[in-house]
Amino acid sequence: MNEWDLQPLLKQRWVEHGLKLNGEQFFLCGEEVMSDWTTNDPQVRWNLPSIDYMFLDRHGQIWAFELKHRVSGDKDAWSLLSQVSHRALLLRKSFNQEALTGVYEALTASQSLAADHQRHFGLSSPISEFGNDGKIHRMVGALEYGDGFSDVLRAFERADLATVRDAVDGYSKASNKEFVRLADLDAREWSNVLGPVIRATKVFLDVFPHEAG
Repeated sequence: MNEWDLQPLLKQRWVEHGLKLNGEQFFLCGEEVMSDWTTNDPQVRWNLPSIDYMFLDRHGQIWAFELKHRVSGDKDAWSLLSQVSHRALLLRKSFNQEALTGVYEALTASQSLAADHQRHFGLSSPISEFGNDGKIHRMVGALEYGDGFSDVLRAFERADLATVRDAVDGYSKASNKEFVRLADLDAREWSNVLGPVIRATKVFLDVFPHEAG
């Protein structure tokens, strides 16, 4: 089973129950969201960079989630973190409330994002404005990470764009598109995606119980 096989299983679970990670609950609000806040659909349109899932937290802040089955080595780690950061930046630049409502309607056919979010979290009143901190936060998920992932994650989160560019320079020669996209970022843009990335491993273990050990 690969990440594409895994996605429908997770989608069904997350639509029904949400995602719980590190004691915090997240509400699924979109899948395969492209950089213009439309849904990647191979039958219609799929020509822009996309993120696997979008979530809302209890406070209405927005989270971009990129899923991989396994992140084996340092190159995979740099690529995954570059990918989710690049998508978060593009989505932040094009975000508006109507766009978020649109991807939620595409996900569930519901036209009541605020009411559904309120119900999910048991809030006394609905959120009036989602994403009001001006950020798209980042999460990554995989069943398994290589030994060096934590070191790469710390370096990525703490570094400025120049340092990260230096780190991935050797890999970019292999024409990894995520490294190329990262290198094209402006330093001012990069400052908008600095900060912690939540790593989500254990969320997948019950999908592969034989691998949980």
